[in-house]
Amino acid sequence: MKKIEVPLGEATRIINHGPCVLISVANNNRDNLFTVAWNMPVKKSPALVAIESSKSHFSFPFIETSGEFCINVPSASIVESVLKAGKVSGAVVADKFAHAGLTRARSEKIRAPRVAEAVAHLECKVKQIISIDSSAIIIGEVLCAVADETSFSNGVWQFDNGLKLLHHLGGNAFCISEKKILL
Repeated sequence: MKKIEVPLGEATRIINHGPCVLISVANNNRDNLFTVAWNMPVKKSPALVAIESSKSHFSFPFIETSGEFCINVPSASIVESVLKAGKVSGAVVADKFAHAGLTRARSEKIRAPRVAEAVAHLECKVKQIISIDSSAIIIGEVLCAVADETSFSNGVWQFDNGLKLLHHLGGNAFCISEKKILL
């Protein structure tokens, strides 16, 4: 097997992370939505997850002040909406849900809305924000976790019904996961 050198600016692309997610946030005046590729589980009990955000993103202050956010897991069937939500700032578009063609749904435990078209939702309260230069790792405790019963059951994603999850590979490159392998 021949190996090639990978530029350090692309090194993080070697370890793929979870699926692309839509983060929904709210403050007293409005809500917003943004796409995140860098997300991961952190701990099982209590259930902790993490997302990465630039501090300059329009939604970052929403998370800081509200202390909450919702991770919405879209399937690849709404890829165009995921891309639209990720390509424009809430500072430019006042209603990113409408811009992306997505529907707000009421959350159970937080003020930020869910994305109705997503196949799963993790409603989170901020446990810690770790500052890393111009970015931050936001660790959230999951307060409520719900998923479409045909897409997630017995603790795993179910791909038998055509579920395809979207993964960002870097730049304009994406792939989908669509098959479970049992070993």
